Amino acid sequence: MSTWRSLPQSHVPPRLDWAEKMVLASKLVLLICYAAGTFIRRTMSRSDFSIRALRRNITPSLSSNLLRALSLREMRSFLTPSGVTITRFCASKKLKHQAVQLDDTDGFPPAALHLIDCTPEDAGDTLLYFHGGGYVFPITSATLSLGQKAATSASAALVVLEYTIAPDVEYPGQLAQAAASLRFLLQKRQGDPSRIIIAGDSAGGNLTLALLAHLQDPHPRVTPVEFATEGQKLRAALCVSPRTNNIYTAPSYSFNGSKDYLSSDAVRLFTSNWQPAGDEVWASPVSGSKAFWEDAHASKVLLVVGGDEVYLDDVKTQAELMNAGSTTDANIQLRICPGEVHDQPILDFGQGIEDGCMTIEILSWLRALPPS
Repeated sequence: MSTWRSLPQSHVPPRLDWAEKMVLASKLVLLICYAAGTFIRRTMSRSDFSIRALRRNITPSLSSNLLRALSLREMRSFLTPSGVTITRFCASKKLKHQAVQLDDTDGFPPAALHLIDCTPEDAGDTLLYFHGGGYVFPITSATLSLGQKAATSASAALVVLEYTIAPDVEYPGQLAQAAASLRFLLQKRQGDPSRIIIAGDSAGGNLTLALLAHLQDPHPRVTPVEFATEGQKLRAALCVSPRTNNIYTAPSYSFNGSKDYLSSDAVRLFTSNWQPAGDEVWASPVSGSKAFWEDAHASKVLLVVGGDEVYLDDVKTQAELMNAGSTTDANIQLRICPGEVHDQPILDFGQGIEDGCMTIEILSWLRALPPS
């Protein structure tokens, strides 16, 4: 068993020279001022001055200005690799942590698979999590908190893929690494997928849908994932605020543009570094037809999105393509949470809030999953 220090990392934080550090310092001063202004505007527009509401406005106010003010190089200079964050999270929670290296990644760099409070030999229920961050940012401890809570709700062990972020690896490299992680788990279960849940937020939600698409129709550059028996399905798939489209023309980019912290500029930053093939279903799930999506290789699927997200309309389109039902017993469901922004559960967990609408919907759905 490898340690995280000897495993592939999501990225290597760039080292800024003194001139770059001085520029960054000046930008951070302005960033704080602009974030304070955004915080006041958001608070006044919502007319909710409760402590809870104020806490919920902190991260969106900071994030929206961070994405506008700093370059990707500047932002990544102070972001730790995913494996380091996972190791520190497990140490702080006194959780067992093991990691394995995935080498069968179709010519793309190897990746690390982190097993939290479980071992590679465990063949029980598992939640395989893909983190968000536009494919350009590493995992956060708040994401791990949500992942741990989600796995517990599903009575499953948590396994997290540390994929290589863009531009170090471009599309479809992350899909190749995700497919390798699923093949690894299937090998421990004799090819039976019924005890595996795949889940992800934002870009990780995109990767979850991409993996479902790959199970339906393998990407030509990625090795297929095979189940032991035809017709078998994953236990479930969870997509939190998934990016389903790589263009930014949906109406919700306009009517939610002042509410969400994501913007068309942010999506442009993500796609310019990730370099997706916009017309491929593995990159842009809404490119698939209803016929393509009618038989998802998961027994249950949940799409959850905030009512104030710029992604709202694209997620609704994806739900329509997948014939999502409106009742709690539907195999594929869409949940829209009014007043919540992109990746609200991640923002909430970062502030110690665990009772947001999206969080409640996610955990309730996971608890209600039929046993494997």
